[in-house]
Amino acid sequence: MSGFEFNDENIIQGDYVKTVKDAFADNKKQGGLAMKFVAFQLNIAKESGKDEALRLEQDFDEQEWIQSNRPFLFEGMNTV
Repeated sequence: MSGFEFNDENIIQGDYVKTVKDAFADNKKQGGLAMKFVAFQLNIAKESGKDEALRLEQDFDEQEWIQSNRPFLFEGMNTV
């Protein structure tokens, strides 16, 4: 997505669908997942801007979140 231009309304320009399909031509399942991810990120771009959609870092500490929610996340799982 970073190789594409976005207009003033933060809408991607160009045939990004073809680019994603070509990138995952040998694995349609992964291509489908990639398209869902791209659609999600494009919605973020529309709402918050291209820079926000293309950020590589998280807004929160994932490890801290997992640790604080550990009882809920693993509730009902059989442990060995």
